[in-house]
Amino acid sequence: LLTTAGGLFGTICGAIGLLGAIGSTYRDARPSWTFALSFPLVGLALILAGGRIHRLSRAGGFETPAGLIAHLMGGSIALRFLVAGVGLAFTVPVVALQLHFAGIFWDRLVPDGPFPGVVALAGLAGAFVVFKGLRGLSRAQVFLAAIFLGGIVASALFMTKEIGGPGQMVSTFVKAGRGVSDGLVLSRDVFFDSTAFVFISFATLLQPSVWLRLVQGEDERTVRRAGGLIAIAPILFLAIPVTAVGLGARFLYPPTIDAQWRALPDARVGATARDFDRAFETFAADRVLNDFGSWGASILLSAVVAAALGAVVANAQAFGAIAARDIMPFLKPRSREIITRFVALSLVVFCGWIALPGRGPERLDPLLPIFELAWQAVPWLVQLLPVSFAALYLGGGSRFGACAGILVGLSIHSLSSPALNVVAARLAPGIALWLDRLHSLGNPLLIAFAANLFVFAAFRLLHAAFATRPVVAPRTPKIEQHVS
Repeated sequence: LLTTAGGLFGTICGAIGLLGAIGSTYRDARPSWTFALSFPLVGLALILAGGRIHRLSRAGGFETPAGLIAHLMGGSIALRFLVAGVGLAFTVPVVALQLHFAGIFWDRLVPDGPFPGVVALAGLAGAFVVFKGLRGLSRAQVFLAAIFLGGIVASALFMTKEIGGPGQMVSTFVKAGRGVSDGLVLSRDVFFDSTAFVFISFATLLQPSVWLRLVQGEDERTVRRAGGLIAIAPILFLAIPVTAVGLGARFLYPPTIDAQWRALPDARVGATARDFDRAFETFAADRVLNDFGSWGASILLSAVVAAALGAVVANAQAFGAIAARDIMPFLKPRSREIITRFVALSLVVFCGWIALPGRGPERLDPLLPIFELAWQAVPWLVQLLPVSFAALYLGGGSRFGACAGILVGLSIHSLSSPALNVVAARLAPGIALWLDRLHSLGNPLLIAFAANLFVFAAFRLLHAAFATRPVVAPRTPKIEQHVS
C-alpha cells in the first residue's frame, strides 16, 4: 500500500506544484484551493477507476494509456498513435520545468557548488533512470515522498518561529479565513473554472506516469486504498504546511501595488508578477540559511529536490515506455527494456540542456516553446476523457469518431494559445478579434471538451445505427412444423 501510494504521490506532486501553491498563497493571502482540493479529487478518481485500469491493463499486458484504450476501441493504430502523442506532449514540459525551477532553487541555496543545480538534478535523475527499473523507482519514491513531506512540515515550523510563534501563525490563518469567506463570489466564470478544474483532476489518471504506477499496483484493492490515502493524507501533511509557509511569507515580505493597481511581490522576492513563486526560495535563502544554518536550508532543499526527482524520473520513464511500447510495438521484451531506459535518459539530458537558465537573449530562450507546450498539455490530456470513459465502461465505440473528437478538441483549445494571440494581433487583427470573441464564450478547455464530446457521441450514435448486424434466419413456426 505504501509503495503504491508513495509512487502515485511522488508522481502527481512535484516541485512546480509546491512552489506554485506557496506563491499563490503568498499573492492572494488565502489557501491555494486548486492545490488543496486536487488531492481529494484525484483520490476519488483512483477509487472509482484506478482498480479497473489496473485489472484491464494487467489482463491485456498493457502499461500505457494508448495501448489499453486502442485495444478496447478495436485495435485502432491511428488512435494509439494519437493518444501516445498526447502523452509524449505532456511529459516533455513536466521534465524540463521541474528541472528548471528546482535547479534555480538549488543555485540560490548553493551558489558556489561545483555544478549548476540543473546539471546536478539531471545527473541524479539520469542515475535513477539507468539503474532503477519501474518497480525499483516505486520503492524509491516512497523514500522521496517521506523526505518531501518531512521537509515541508519542517519549513512550516521554521516559518512559525520566524513570524513570532504559534500565536501569530494562528492569527494569520484566522485573517486568511475571513478573507476567504468575504471573497466567495459565485459567477459564471467561477463555475466554468471549477468545472474545468474537476476535469483536470480526473484527467490526472491519464498521465502516462500515473498510469504506469496504477499498473504496477499489487491488486485492485491496493490501488483503491492508495486512492483513499492520497485523498486524505496530503491535506494534513502537505496542504496545511504549504498554506502556513505562504501566509508566513506574506507576513515577512508584504506584496506591493504598482501604479496600474497590479499586485507585485516584495523587492526581496522579485520584480515582476511572475516572481510570486519565488517566495519559498527567498525564505529559504534569506531567513532559514541565516537563522538555522546550512542544516535548516538543506532540509528545505532536500524537500524541493525530492519533489522534482520523483516527478522527473517518473515522467521520463513514462516517455520511454510510450516510445518502446506504442511507437515501436514490434520490439522484443529485452530490447524494449533497453530502449525504454535509453529514451528516458535521452529525454533527461535534452530537458536538462533546455532548462539551463541564462543562456542567451529572451527571444532565443529554448524554454519559451516549453512554456507554450505546458500551457496546452494538461487541457490536451482532458480531451482523452471521453474516449477513455467509452473504452473502460461502455465497451468501445467508433474509432473514427474518437480520433475526430480528440483532434477537434485539440484544435479548438490550441486557438487559446497566448503565442497565437500575440502573432494574430500583429499580423491579422481581424483573426485576433475573432479569437477574443471565442474566449469570451467561456473557459477554452470546456469549449474544446464539449466539441470533442459532441463529435465523438455523434459518430458513436451513427456507428450504432448503421453497424452491420448478423442476419439471423427466421425460425419456422411450431404450427407449420406440425402441419408438415
